[in-house]
Amino acid sequence: MTKLIFLINNSLFTMPASCSFPSISSCWASMTIKACFNLTAPFLFLTLLFCYPGEISFNFHVIKNYRYNKRKLVIKGDFMSQLTFNLADYTASYKGTQVQLLRKEFFLLQFLYERADQVFSRSQLLDAVWPMDAPTDRTVDDHIYRLRKKLKKLSDFIVIETVKGHGYVLKKIDVGMDDAAYQDPEINKMLEGLIKRYHLFGHGEAMQTFIEEKHLGFMVPEEYKPVFAFMKADIDWFINDHANMDQKLYYMIHIYHTQTGNFREAIQYIQRGLEKEVFSERSHFEAETLGLFYLFVMDQDLKKADRQFKSMTLKYPELLKSDHGFNPSLMNFRLILLLCGGETSEFNRLFIEMEQFYQNNPLQRELGIFYVITGILHLQRGSFKKGREDIEQGYHVVKNTKFTSHLFFYFEITLLLLDKLKLDEELFMLLKAKADEMKREYLPDRKVSLVKQRLNLFI
Repeated sequence: MTKLIFLINNSLFTMPASCSFPSISSCWASMTIKACFNLTAPFLFLTLLFCYPGEISFNFHVIKNYRYNKRKLVIKGDFMSQLTFNLADYTASYKGTQVQLLRKEFFLLQFLYERADQVFSRSQLLDAVWPMDAPTDRTVDDHIYRLRKKLKKLSDFIVIETVKGHGYVLKKIDVGMDDAAYQDPEINKMLEGLIKRYHLFGHGEAMQTFIEEKHLGFMVPEEYKPVFAFMKADIDWFINDHANMDQKLYYMIHIYHTQTGNFREAIQYIQRGLEKEVFSERSHFEAETLGLFYLFVMDQDLKKADRQFKSMTLKYPELLKSDHGFNPSLMNFRLILLLCGGETSEFNRLFIEMEQFYQNNPLQRELGIFYVITGILHLQRGSFKKGREDIEQGYHVVKNTKFTSHLFFYFEITLLLLDKLKLDEELFMLLKAKADEMKREYLPDRKVSLVKQRLNLFI
């Protein structure tokens, strides 16, 4: 008989019946899961992940004591040998031990933990954790002091050290984890299915784990290589050779408009690419629907954007169904269009509908953009503090997905709305500076000029 036993904080595991906005991430981000599996079929290993892809996240590379034979797969271990972060209630958890943090303590710890062994100055930490404020160096010192006190119960796992004359560094202490280095084709097949599922739900961190974790022996599916490269804003992957250009071109158009802000030219590239049928089948559909609609909205050609929305949903009515992978992004862009066009009644109807949707669907990339839209509404209504908080929350939600590409989309959308609606000029300038800094880091002019050369050559 197949047995599946889940314990959460030493209690039997039960799925949450519901969660309320904005606590979407509480459904999945902080579960302290310990598991013992006796599985007669390897596919059962990932059953819950497929059934509840937004609510459960595992760290595969810390699975211990793995052995396999032809009849039975046996996996025993502790899936929580890493610190996990719950954005919903600002807690950090390790092996069943939970630490309650204040909001900025949470973001500071997460920043340092994700960059363990790197030394950061106070000014660097201020830029990373207080991007929309103007605190002093003392602010960092005070937060580090409080973090150290709260993290004493985890002192056998992590420690924050002072580097004299430089700043602070977080060190992870080796806890002697075993490797699970066995490679098996059935497991590789399961992981491929899972990674596609995670991409659908926008869980870039889980996808990144598969890319980087060598113990899994996971081979990235060919069709997902451009997705991974785009996710990481790895421009070199797109320009190093001319291989698989049908898979690359659509993403290269996004890279081009992200760096240049030239949405109109990006529209022309997509239209020519569709006419010449140079995109892969996967890219062609997205370019024809979501891609063109997004670019018309960002170019503020509201009439063409509205025509695009009506024509594509008439041709592909499945896009209007909430379970379609493109639907949440499509509706977010529709909200932006309605907001910019001043169509209040239709906007309010759709906003309420999407608010209900995100209560039940933890799609982090899309949720981050919805936070931005919510923050813009608060700014319009004069709630300055709440508006900034929601926009900043959107930034952290998108950032936590590990989709660098979608941080660029976050900045594009937020800057458009702040500028178009003449809201919070100070915040606009602050975010523009951060966006420009990201462009210099990931999309330097010289390399983007090579992207344009490739686009002109193939489209």
